[in-house]
Amino acid sequence: MPRLAIGPEFPRELSALAQPVRRDAVVALRRFLLNVAGAPHPERVRGGRDPRVATLRLAEGHRGVVVRQRDVYWLRTVLPDPDAWSYARRHRYGVNPVIGVVEEWDAEALERVEPALRRSARSAGLFDPICDGDLLGLGLDVHALPLFRLITTEADVAALEPLLPPTQHSPLAVLARGGSLSEAWRELDAWRATDEETGPIRPARRRP
Repeated sequence: MPRLAIGPEFPRELSALAQPVRRDAVVALRRFLLNVAGAPHPERVRGGRDPRVATLRLAEGHRGVVVRQRDVYWLRTVLPDPDAWSYARRHRYGVNPVIGVVEEWDAEALERVEPALRRSARSAGLFDPICDGDLLGLGLDVHALPLFRLITTEADVAALEPLLPPTQHSPLAVLARGGSLSEAWRELDAWRATDEETGPIRPARRRP
């Protein structure tokens, strides 16, 4: 039977839904977990950036966006149908290779930003003095390195903040303002999952 994982912010999102939608969503999720007749089934997202992302019809006009990892489904959010499909198409997911937390990428927006960064990259890259190995040691995504190499100003890093996982943006921001690799590492480590957090889904959470 499937297993369900939720992030720490999901209960708050669920409580914000209208009461009938919230009730139907909870009932549908119970049916999904029990794998009974009439349970919602994962629906493929055409044109999605991540093949593991699917949607579940949870209530009239509302869908959950889930990320599948074997038999575990991470319920990312519940949204009205058009918003849910859009959200599912535009995001991709990965695991930070250094601290092991889940990262959500706004892949669609980054695809639009890259040409603009490439056009504005008339001077040396901001991170040119730092080798790839050191950047990868800070948990930066190997597939995103070509994008990060196009960055020429601290303002570029600030503009990317809404589009990047915090575990990617935080160490970049430290380096962009002239911080050391050690300072950038400490910033990354602040997002490490706490010892109390267990299970297959460990979203990034800054330490208090």
